[in-house]
Amino acid sequence: MSIVEVEFCQSKEERALPFWVRRLPVSWRESYVLRRRPVLWEQSEEGMICRLQTDREGYFSPAWRAAAKAALEEAKYRGAKIALSPLAADLPQEILPFARGGKLASLFAAESGAFWLKKKGKGLEEAIFVLADGGGEEIFAALETLSQKVNRLGVLTDRPDVFFLWQERMMAERGLVLETLSSCGQDTFRQADAVISWQKSGSAMTYALRQGAFFLDLGDNEALRRRLASVRPDVCCAGNLVFSCGGGKRESAAAEAAAFLESAAFARYFAKGEGAGEAKAWLEENGWSPVATAREKERKKPKNQGEIPCFHGENIDKNTYLSI
Repeated sequence: MSIVEVEFCQSKEERALPFWVRRLPVSWRESYVLRRRPVLWEQSEEGMICRLQTDREGYFSPAWRAAAKAALEEAKYRGAKIALSPLAADLPQEILPFARGGKLASLFAAESGAFWLKKKGKGLEEAIFVLADGGGEEIFAALETLSQKVNRLGVLTDRPDVFFLWQERMMAERGLVLETLSSCGQDTFRQADAVISWQKSGSAMTYALRQGAFFLDLGDNEALRRRLASVRPDVCCAGNLVFSCGGGKRESAAAEAAAFLESAAFARYFAKGEGAGEAKAWLEENGWSPVATAREKERKKPKNQGEIPCFHGENIDKNTYLSI
């Protein structure tokens, strides 16, 4: 494995510093850390861990951004092929690809909602699925794999022309009508049993979701997930999947990184968005499948304290996940 995990301290007090450095004035202490000890390196079973000696707030300064870029370049020099980080979207993207989990989860959109539908007494063939478009490419992977398993499918989008060829293809291959929706107020959305979303906003969906619906957020829309958990407890709102792969269990981002390294078909799909069907076929043939989904729960976040998720399967909290 050649995975680098880029981590941050939850607070600056947790940094590994000599005692005498801790007694320096704040500005001197920061200068010392940036010049002498900006990063701590550790070996892991899957590659390496790069721990930046600052917290989330501190990272957004120009000096720490430069330190993060240098650390990623060092990781690449040491042999890293792909990266994981809770702040993946804010780190430099041109040095290493980042696994965030969405591309892998998009391939298993049907399976992710099947367990919840089963609890409601519905099979995939009876269910209505809606995909909420976020403007990216992952939705096409979900369309390619989901269209083979459901009989009613819609897309909530502001770019309907993009899906015209998909509509023709699905009608020709399966007689499946792919509905394009311009608003979550339309009947198909309000009747949907499962909604898979890549949207970054989507607040209007809060009260438009059907009673007891399944909602999977693949757009990292934490604000919407928390709002749904707060005001729509009837909705099964999830933002992460756990996959069974390689004899263990991993959260979606870590599983995506492993798939990138192990499968040429998945690596091609990851890099170019092509061959979603072939990538999923390889994964299924080799025993990869989602086994749990994380249901968002209403919670209060401690003030001024970041939450850094675990990427290792052995650290997964069984009480947080619902089995598929």
